[in-house]
Amino acid sequence: MTSEPTQHDDADVVIIGFGAAAGCAAIEAHDAGVTVVRLEKQPEATHYSNTRMSGGGFHSPSPDGEWAAIKAYAQAMFSGENVPHKLEGEQPEFSDALAAAWATYAPQNAAAEVPPETASNPH
Repeated sequence: MTSEPTQHDDADVVIIGFGAAAGCAAIEAHDAGVTVVRLEKQPEATHYSNTRMSGGGFHSPSPDGEWAAIKAYAQAMFSGENVPHKLEGEQPEFSDALAAAWATYAPQNAAAEVPPETASNPH
């Protein structure tokens, strides 16, 4: 391990990563009047966030969906459990609670409901 010069920054909010969620968080914090530092491990020239890999989409299940099925989907998505070609090991100490929270709160996103005027007019 090599030693590199250290840099010291003061900030009210530190944002880790720079995908869509981190970018939104940084903008909201800035607009609220606080100082923000954003940290990203990938070089700017080759930055490839999860948001970019997903095509910019995000997933909000229907509020009418079956909670147990949504939780099972989330658990597989977050932990790799029941996924044959996963890249990381299972983390049951975290995945159950995270999946339960996601199954409860993700359907409440405003994106789950498309206003009628938007649905008929794509612009």
